[in-house]
Amino acid sequence: DSKKDYPVEETFTVQVNLKKQPACLIEMEVVAPAELTQKAHTRAIKAVSKEVDLPGFRKGKAPKELILKNYAAAVEKHWQKEIADLAFIAVQKQTKLFPLSSSTSINFNLKKHSLEGAELSFKYETEPEVPSVDPAIFKLKETAAQTVSEEQIEEAIRQARFYFASFQEIEREVQEGDYVLIDLDSIDLDPPVRVFSDTRFEVKKKAVADWMLDLLLGSKKGSVIEGLSAPDADLPEAEKKKFAPKKVRLTVKKVETVQLPEVDDTLAKKMGAENTSKLKESVRNLLQKNLDEDLLLKQREEVGDFLFSHYPFDLPSSLLKSEIKHRQSQLFSNPSFKLKYDKMGPEEKEHLEADLNHHSQKAIALFYLTRKLLFDKKIEITKDEIENEIKKTGQKKTNQENYALALSRLILTKAEDFILNHRQR
Repeated sequence: DSKKDYPVEETFTVQVNLKKQPACLIEMEVVAPAELTQKAHTRAIKAVSKEVDLPGFRKGKAPKELILKNYAAAVEKHWQKEIADLAFIAVQKQTKLFPLSSSTSINFNLKKHSLEGAELSFKYETEPEVPSVDPAIFKLKETAAQTVSEEQIEEAIRQARFYFASFQEIEREVQEGDYVLIDLDSIDLDPPVRVFSDTRFEVKKKAVADWMLDLLLGSKKGSVIEGLSAPDADLPEAEKKKFAPKKVRLTVKKVETVQLPEVDDTLAKKMGAENTSKLKESVRNLLQKNLDEDLLLKQREEVGDFLFSHYPFDLPSSLLKSEIKHRQSQLFSNPSFKLKYDKMGPEEKEHLEADLNHHSQKAIALFYLTRKLLFDKKIEITKDEIENEIKKTGQKKTNQENYALALSRLILTKAEDFILNHRQR
């Protein structure tokens, strides 16, 4: 807006003493010349003359001597603002340090001013100084290529057979190999929170967690069993540490056996394949595609970790606060999380806050780093690409929010792809 009010030819050369503070905050001590304060004074008189009525004169046409005599206070107020505006335009032109956004608060202090010049200071948040990324120093972790095994194909077909299975309810105690329909409640919370309802499980090791298997074996329809969820003994220690044991209540709704259809050409056709051979080929391709996508996802995560750890830079505190607030809002919109949070101890809450802060910092840093990479390498994003990205999310209409989200995703994806394709081999 300021640039529209004051054309480039009306800017002035000012003396600037710049101090850069943490979190992208800058402070400037500015000395403005007489030419600037005189121009500001002329503008102030003109602005006031357009606002007031003087007998015998149209608005804006009264002599400046009369304006100064009758409206000195109003002129002074406008003059100070005009000095600040003109000086700030000059500062931006000389330093190229612009406010972070149009809503950024700009604090200024006019220390002294006259028609001979002025001294003032500015303090505001600016864009971060983002380092350039060198993809050649990124090296992927050694990861063995994954291929689909025959066992995985057989298991995938077995799982698909359940779509065409027939279940028969039985009246006896639960045995390994049976199927149960259960409700599960977390009773650590008051009131208890329903985790899931009427959900079918196969009573078999690896099909359910060990703690659930122990609770189910020997139970029967109508059984209500309380216990403690716990990590399986063979889980890696890192996974066990992430697992928070919870008191649970399990209700057995049904006990069933299952009859699965034979794997033959009839089943294959039901599943969209010509025969069993084509079915296995189709399943293999689908599983391999999933493995490849999982691998790419892990590689992308490596890229993100690399960027965040190798290219640290100051982030604007207002953006960080806003990102943390957004993530907190998402968490607390879940009623079960709110109940869980209320039961957390000080240490757990502190850990959660640290985690939110870390992920917020990483998200903002990756946005700036990937955006700069695309700019440096002249990688473009077309309007069609953005619209296609929006369609992937199922959005039918394009508004400002989903347009911005789609653009952010594309910036990140294109930067990740560029780094992966130009990495150290």
